Amino acid sequence: NSMAQQQQPNQQQLQQWFASVDADRSGQIDARELHRCLQMGGQNFDFHVCRRLIQTFDTDRSGQIGFQEFLNLHNYLGQMRAAFEYFDTDKGGSLDQKELSQALQRSGYQLSPHAVGGLMSRFDVDKSGSFSYDEYIGICVYLGSVRNLCGFYDPQRTGTIHMTFDQLIACSNFFA
Repeated sequence: NSMAQQQQPNQQQLQQWFASVDADRSGQIDARELHRCLQMGGQNFDFHVCRRLIQTFDTDRSGQIGFQEFLNLHNYLGQMRAAFEYFDTDKGGSLDQKELSQALQRSGYQLSPHAVGGLMSRFDVDKSGSFSYDEYIGICVYLGSVRNLCGFYDPQRTGTIHMTFDQLIACSNFFA
């Protein structure tokens, strides 16, 4: 069953998944609940990816996401799936280094081969030399988070940030 053949859930189904993992009925879910919710749709992301997804889509900074934030997250994952499938030119279900570079470039990330190599060593979880969809999402969410962090230190969008050692240390848990 390829990714292209999987039927996208409708909003009612997404609401059911969301409600089924919202154990305390708060209308908010945390990273563990998101992990379970995404599994219902056949997406078994690493827990750290779910945590980064929460950080990315938690617009009110509550540490959790509400249903609308979850819908935004789900739409993002759909866009990332489409990009992954587009650049998976051999339709083997993974991206090699060249395909990964092309996908990232198309997403607006102008990265050197050295930087892409660094991403490969960090996010190629199974050390296969290629990236599954789950690993690709891990990279995309990480890069989006780093881009947001850099934007905080580069409000004029010059492409260069200047940080003190103290600021770097304060941000270091972000890169872990």
